[in-house]
Amino acid sequence: LKGVEFMSSAGLRVAIKASQAAEKNGGSVKLASVPEEITSVMYTVGLNQKLESFASVEEAIASF
Repeated sequence: LKGVEFMSSAGLRVAIKASQAAEKNGGSVKLASVPEEITSVMYTVGLNQKLESFASVEEAIASF
């Protein structure tokens, strides 16, 4: 998510739906390079408990 400056409720909903679809099929969604502004919103709405986020793409990939 590097470079993302704003995420609306629609964007949050897409992330949740993607996570649900991945889990239904035995997978998971991992976020990488999440800006502080987006991290703050994720914590506010509790999305940080549903989606893991990592400092880099490499760290996210290594977590699988």
